[in-house]
Amino acid sequence: MNFLDSTECPSDDDVPNCFHFGNKSVYARSPRIPVIAEGVRVPMLLDTGAEVTILSSDFLHRLFPEQDLPDQGRNVRSLGGNHIPIKGPVTLTIELCNLMLRHPVYYCDSFARV
Repeated sequence: MNFLDSTECPSDDDVPNCFHFGNKSVYARSPRIPVIAEGVRVPMLLDTGAEVTILSSDFLHRLFPEQDLPDQGRNVRSLGGNHIPIKGPVTLTIELCNLMLRHPVYYCDSFARV
């Protein structure tokens, strides 16, 4: 497996994504793995408990600049109980650990409320 290098996964060292119980200075970042989506290598968060895959609308517009993306969508519930409107799905070719998948993904204009 080709692991991500530090330039592929920008981080903000002051804002950890995943806290652990115990010493307040100890935390772990969420696991990001290299994925190839429609030929573009990107770091993605691997959330094994998620029921849908959600990408930013900006990323999908960069993948398909000349294509109109579907406007239909649905709501999903975040861990905090908020309802988040998402659009899609769009079926992408995704390579994950040398396995090729055709996988439906949804997209969201903003992750601020997620």
